[in-house]
Amino acid sequence: MLNHFELDQLKVFEKSDCLLPIGWGHSKKAPMLFDWPIVEGYTIEQLKKFNNAYGVGIRLNNIFCLDIDGSSAVKWARAKMNLLDGEHTFEVHRTTSPYHSKYLFRPTEEQIEGIPINDQGKREFQFKVVTSETAGEAAEFFFSSGRQVIVSGKHFSSGGEYRWLKGRFPKDIRPPSDEEWGKVISLAKEKIESKPHISKRASGGS
Repeated sequence: MLNHFELDQLKVFEKSDCLLPIGWGHSKKAPMLFDWPIVEGYTIEQLKKFNNAYGVGIRLNNIFCLDIDGSSAVKWARAKMNLLDGEHTFEVHRTTSPYHSKYLFRPTEEQIEGIPINDQGKREFQFKVVTSETAGEAAEFFFSSGRQVIVSGKHFSSGGEYRWLKGRFPKDIRPPSDEEWGKVISLAKEKIESKPHISKRASGGS
């Protein structure tokens, strides 16, 4: 059963974004419906009725997510970006690892206009910066209708749970600063120009 307290906190996304029940797939990270990239999303009351769901995901067509995967990714992000240590925003951490976390931001319309158009004709991106090939660690950047990330529930493979920190709840989500967004867009331009856009509909979530 999903955490009803956390579900109530996620209500701030109910009208503006797409919330999804999570629980399909080997790692239980996939949305529990096939057409999740195009549906309107579920209400909080609907999600509360999913007794077999492992978590709640949010589609990233209106939200930017920096997904940190591993200790080397933490070091890279702190050295190259200021998204981890700037003004607080909505963050999702894991009880089983201090090196896996997500930082979510809501870009303004003006900031979205600054995203370079990809090969699908959309102002979207999803790419990763590999920070350790041997450990399989990376910092991943998502702003795409074909991507969702888990923001509440259980992390099935480790036996842990996703958790929020005080002052970094859903209601605390904010737009990135111009400096923060400038660094993201600079990286996005490099990735879009260097290789084809990832068109696969990824289920997402760390």
